[in-house]
Amino acid sequence: MVPTVTTELVFERIGWSNYLYECLWYLGPMAVLHCGVFIIGCLILFFLSRKKPDVLRKRVFNFGLFLLLFLIVGSLANGIWGCLIYNRLYHSVDYIFDFTPFWPVTLNVDRPHVEGYGTTPGELNAIWFTFAVFTWAVTVALYRLSHRKLQKARSSMAANLEQ
Repeated sequence: MVPTVTTELVFERIGWSNYLYECLWYLGPMAVLHCGVFIIGCLILFFLSRKKPDVLRKRVFNFGLFLLLFLIVGSLANGIWGCLIYNRLYHSVDYIFDFTPFWPVTLNVDRPHVEGYGTTPGELNAIWFTFAVFTWAVTVALYRLSHRKLQKARSSMAANLEQ
């Protein structure tokens, strides 16, 4: 009789004490991506606003505001993902940050290992979808709120200048 040895890999979980670190770790690479999206978006807005150049500045500002809020909310959601989901429901060998609101955790991108965690790839992507919807919804809500407040501030400033 040959003895069998079973080894179970145990991966360290990211604790809540590292939440801020997880948020900041997301900001670096994603800020570069958001800047690229901003530049491309500004070029598109420039071409779309050629007939109305007076609205270009306002559109660029609004687009930049949305992307900035999206970056911040995405960073906060990534911190929650890292502390709550990673190494609790799956393990990824190439972990930098696994949550982005743009694409789900896939077998090709993140190579998630769900076996041994009691999770399927479909369940993991359903959780991702919940996080992504939450991120988009909070970003849109914050954008609408800040946009309204900025419009009120602009109109009251214009009224003060007229007096």
